[in-house]
Amino acid sequence: MSSLISSNFNRRYPNIDTIFDAFFGSNFTPINSYHQTAKTFPMANILEVENGFNINIAAPGLSKSDFDLTVDNETLVVSTKEQGSEKKQRLPGFNFKSFSRSFALPENTNYESIAANYKAGILQIQIPTKAKKKPLQIKVS
Repeated sequence: MSSLISSNFNRRYPNIDTIFDAFFGSNFTPINSYHQTAKTFPMANILEVENGFNINIAAPGLSKSDFDLTVDNETLVVSTKEQGSEKKQRLPGFNFKSFSRSFALPENTNYESIAANYKAGILQIQIPTKAKKKPLQIKVS
């Protein structure tokens, strides 16, 4: 039913994208491009825990050697590069063989203790933070 409605809508209003471009400018991203991006850009959950943050990235079908994690200028970059594949997908639903995601890190990140592991299609990154300094009360004598 919904595909019938959308196809009728597209037939009745074939130039609807130009209306949005005129209003938002040419950099407007159509809604359906999100679905195309989701196929090649894995989703991530960011969890705040007691001693820092955990980032979980869904990237099935890879091995731990496929990932490259770097920290530069308080930014964590997680990337992979596509390796040659002999298998040809007949109806691709997703492809996480090549992507890059960046995450801004808090100022109090303990960079030397960042750890990552890959298990069951999920890349788990632990980002510990240093304890925040408490204000120092100085007594006047």
